[in-house]
Amino acid sequence: MNREQLITQIYDALYCMGFKAKRTGFFYLSYSVLLCIEEGSDRFSASQLPVKVAKHYRTSPETVSAMIHTAVIKVWTTDRDRMEAMVGHRLERRLSDTEILIHLYRYITGRTLEERD
Repeated sequence: MNREQLITQIYDALYCMGFKAKRTGFFYLSYSVLLCIEEGSDRFSASQLPVKVAKHYRTSPETVSAMIHTAVIKVWTTDRDRMEAMVGHRLERRLSDTEILIHLYRYITGRTLEERD
């Protein structure tokens, strides 16, 4: 699969989970998922993703984290049913930003982060 197809798949997964492309956090989150998939041989580091995404979008890691967090909260408060449907079970609490990333990764690749090459 080429990069363009992968990005389309990531966008589709985000839409399925309830995210909207009108929020900047949508694009920051999608790029985070893309990095996790493309850097399959590297160890997953949730703390380094905002730094890499910020560099790509020429912003600060704090802005990246804040915008992703805002997008996650928005989905949780407005479209929780879609989030739960994608995760596959009822959620008793809002997922953390990292947990969202993990679920998206698993949805797209069919693997856990620990199973990466």
